Amino acid sequence: MFNVSIDAGGVEQDPSGFVSYEAQGSNDYIDLKSDAHFSQRTRPYVGVRITNNLPILPNLKLDYMPMSFSGYGTLNRQITFGGTTYKAKANFNLYAKMNRFDILAYYHLPFISTATKDMLKVRLGLNVRVVDFSETFTGNNAYINGQSVGGYYTESKSLTVPIPMGHVGVTFSPIKQVSLVGDLNYVSYGSNNYYDYNAGLRLSPAGLFKSAIVPFVQVGYRYEKLKIDQSSVYADVKVTGPYALIGVEF
Repeated sequence: MFNVSIDAGGVEQDPSGFVSYEAQGSNDYIDLKSDAHFSQRTRPYVGVRITNNLPILPNLKLDYMPMSFSGYGTLNRQITFGGTTYKAKANFNLYAKMNRFDILAYYHLPFISTATKDMLKVRLGLNVRVVDFSETFTGNNAYINGQSVGGYYTESKSLTVPIPMGHVGVTFSPIKQVSLVGDLNYVSYGSNNYYDYNAGLRLSPAGLFKSAIVPFVQVGYRYEKLKIDQSSVYADVKVTGPYALIGVEF
C-alpha cells in the first residue's frame, strides 16, 4: 500500500538581490552582491516521499534544505539598518539565513497517468514551507539618535513563518529507467510573493532486475525567488544553481 523514497545530495546556491530592516528608503537596501559580496555556497538537501495506493489519502513529501550566506564590505553611502545609522566608509559584515522545511501533501491526476500508460504523471498539492529567516548586520561608524556608539555595533532581525504554497509537479518517463522531473511551488499575497521551481533528469535501474530497493540518481537546476515585506523586514532575494542527489525507493 505504501512506497517510500529517500534522497539526499547537494545544492549549489548562488544568491543575489537586496535585504533591509526598518529601511527609510531604497538607499538602505543592501545589495547582496555589490555591497556584501555574497558568493555561491554548496548546501545539503534531504527529502523523504511517502506514496500510497489509496485514492482518498494524499501522498506526503518532506524536505529540508539549509540556506545561509555571509559577506563583508565597506559602505559607499550612509544606511539605516534597524534603529542604527551607519555612516559611509563603515566596514561591515552581513549574515543572512533562509533555512527551509517543506511539508507537501499532493495527489496524482489518475486520468493523465491512465491515458499515457504511466508515461506522464502530474501532481497537484499544497506545500507548507516553514522558513527560518534572519539577517544580522555588524558595522563600525555607527550612530543611534545622532550619538556615536563607538566600535562595532550589531543589529539583527529574525522571522520564522509558515508559508502555504500551491504545488504542481510533472514526471515524464519515456522508459522506466529515464525520467524528466519538474516541480513548482508558488504563493503571492499582498506585497509578498515566493516561488521556486526545479527541473532535472532522474536515472534508475527500475525494471532491469527484481529488487525491493531501487537506487536512483538525479541532477538538475533549481531557481528560488523570495520577496517579503513583513515586520519591518524587506527582502527581494534570488537563489539559483544546479543540484545533484542520490536516493533509494522501496
